[in-house]
Amino acid sequence: MPIFFNRRPAKIGGFRAKVRAGLGWLAGWAGLGAALAQPTDPGYYSTNGQVPGTAAGLGYYVPTPGATSQTPADPGFYVPITAASAQTSASLGYFVPTSAATGQTPAPAGYFVNVPGASSATPAPIGYYVPTPASTSAIEAAIGYFVGLIASTEQTAASPGYYVPTTGATGQTAASLGHYVATSAASGQTAASPGYYVPTTAATGQTAASLGHFVSTSGASGQTAASPGYYVNTTAATLQTAASLGHYVPTSGASGQLEAPLGRFVNVTAASAATLAPLGSYVPTTGATSATLASVGHYVGTTGSATQTAASAGYYVPTTGATGATAAAPGYYVPTTAATSQTPASLGHYVPTSAASGQLEAPLGRFVSVPAASAATEAPLGSYVPTTGATSATLASVGHYVGTIGSATQTAASVGHYVPTTGATGQTAASPGYYVQTAAATSPTAASLGHYVPTSAASGQLAAPLGRFVAVTAASAATEAPLGSYVPTTGATSATQASVGHYVDTIGSATQTAASVGHYVPTTGATGQTAASPGYYVQTAAATSPTAASLGHYVPTSAASGQLAAPLGRYVAVTAASAATEAPLGSYVPTMGATSATLASLGHFVNTTGSATQTAASPGYYVATTGATGATAAAVGFYVPTAGASGQIAAPAGTETYGASIAARVASLAVTRDAGNSIVGPEFGSNQGRGGTLAVGAAGTSGMFNLTLQNVSTDLGATNTLTNLSLLSITFSGANAGLFSILSSPITTLGETASTVLQFGYTVPANGILDATLTIATDEGAGFGLAGRSFNFALNATAIPEPAETVAVAGLAALIGAIWRRRRRSPPAAK
Repeated sequence: MPIFFNRRPAKIGGFRAKVRAGLGWLAGWAGLGAALAQPTDPGYYSTNGQVPGTAAGLGYYVPTPGATSQTPADPGFYVPITAASAQTSASLGYFVPTSAATGQTPAPAGYFVNVPGASSATPAPIGYYVPTPASTSAIEAAIGYFVGLIASTEQTAASPGYYVPTTGATGQTAASLGHYVATSAASGQTAASPGYYVPTTAATGQTAASLGHFVSTSGASGQTAASPGYYVNTTAATLQTAASLGHYVPTSGASGQLEAPLGRFVNVTAASAATLAPLGSYVPTTGATSATLASVGHYVGTTGSATQTAASAGYYVPTTGATGATAAAPGYYVPTTAATSQTPASLGHYVPTSAASGQLEAPLGRFVSVPAASAATEAPLGSYVPTTGATSATLASVGHYVGTIGSATQTAASVGHYVPTTGATGQTAASPGYYVQTAAATSPTAASLGHYVPTSAASGQLAAPLGRFVAVTAASAATEAPLGSYVPTTGATSATQASVGHYVDTIGSATQTAASVGHYVPTTGATGQTAASPGYYVQTAAATSPTAASLGHYVPTSAASGQLAAPLGRYVAVTAASAATEAPLGSYVPTMGATSATLASLGHFVNTTGSATQTAASPGYYVATTGATGATAAAVGFYVPTAGASGQIAAPAGTETYGASIAARVASLAVTRDAGNSIVGPEFGSNQGRGGTLAVGAAGTSGMFNLTLQNVSTDLGATNTLTNLSLLSITFSGANAGLFSILSSPITTLGETASTVLQFGYTVPANGILDATLTIATDEGAGFGLAGRSFNFALNATAIPEPAETVAVAGLAALIGAIWRRRRRSPPAAK
């Protein structure tokens, strides 16, 4: 509870008034100087405290006479009028927060004032509220309500699911598990009724137990599932129900019981399972309390059956409560279902297996002569059974036979065969030379003239084929036409001789053969054709004589169909030739079909027989006569620059040749090469030119130097002694020649454009000074292999950049020298 303090502002104000009055009195007393002064009344004041005075203003008061000032109303007090001599205390329910107030303020809703003269309002504490202004106290929250904030203007009703059991509550309480609060402003919670439960806190209602569940007590927070064998079929149940007879409940939480299904029964209450009908019994209805035994003619072969099974046809059941049916034995059958006995097979019938539903008629080819038979008897060989249900077999008639047991039919003798007796087990094949054209025959027919029967069991005779003939009856084969004759038609009785221009070279021929191209036949009855002899030919078929080859032609083989023109390089000068003649040496045949050869012309030769062309003498060679068989090489001192030459050219002065030469080689340094006029020779070159200086290495070093040597001549465009370059010698000379040595000797002879590498070693003195020359002697400008021009290369060290110190010293010396020279040039100073 809040504590409230009482104030006494009235007494404090009275004290102040008395003080002010005393002071005014003293002032008035001291001011006696004239006649007696009249002091101001209470409620008024002046500067000297005497009348006339000024009325105290609103919010102010003057409590004593003779006052010199007005007093402001204290907090908690107010003055609503002028000329007031006292201040008014704030009433209960009101307050004055400031001094010099002219009125009081009502406490707002949520606040109260419970003492007079208050300068402030008190907020309603939690659990309390103030609904109206100017209240003098706070109201305690009622049961079912709460106030959770200070200065509240109203109380809050407890929400559904919550309750407030006391007054002055600052909060609401949630309904506990198993309880609920359905309305607002509740002062307590309600326990869940039996059949209901509340699974959560702050619930606003209770939950009815669902189907298959029950709640047996009040205040429950959960429901109980019905046990197996029991069920609950309503909501809000307080108990579970036991399954009745003929019913069961297999699981917990069931909302109903199950009827025992077909094939099962329940003979107790509260059952959780139904019992399977045992073997030999069944349950045909649902909700059964017991099983029924299978009746006679029926059986039950499985447990849990809803029906009994009628014995099927072929089976029977003689007793009740059977678990299976009995199969009818072989020789017996059961034609209906639900039978209690088996029936024996009648005459002409049989039952081959057990469990038969009927008897079988003896099939075609079989018969049955006893009752209760389990098999039919096959008809024996030579007999047959043509109907079903027979009791005996029938013998085969004449022209027919039965070759297998159990036959349903007799077989007519087939075409090519015959049967002369009854009861036969087979037919007789017609012999070769005879035939049978119809079925069921009793005898064969002999083959007629021009015909034959080659095999047994024939259904007809054969006309003698092409190339054959038959001259007798009952023949088993036709005769082949002999060599030189043929048979062009079928059914013939004799052969025909081959005509002239034709032949027959095989026996049994149906045709004669015309002599083929390249062959001929001069007589009749010939057995072969004659091939045309070499030198002769036959261009058409069926010829009687050959044709001789004409001039310029030949036939090299026999059986030729035409003649051949003499080929290039050959000729034919006679008729009927079998070969062409080769052109002899020194001559040639340039056309086909020639009758003679042509002599080789000047500048040309033919050095083989049978040549089609003559050969021009190559450069370096010449032919001075016709009919030559070879060319003559240009002699030493002569040359032939072109092909087909008929003579040689003398080499000019200062040149020479070497036999079969195509040009003259420069043999004197005074003669200049002129390839255009066939004056040729080698030309030396290298990768360093034709002479000069070679820088081999740095001072004080040793090493290896490669120099490529070349023959740069292209006068002939080929390797030839006329332009081959000979390297005659390679030498070092000079004071330092000993510092050089050849490491790899180069090729000594170079053809045109060929090159080789000279590799030599060197040692350069430390001072870098060399006195040495490399000399290469060649045959350039001379005859092949003879001394010609030599080429010299001066050997020097490679230059080395000067060290920095040397440059510096040299620079200093140069500077000193310049100064010295200037001093020498300058005139002496005047004295």
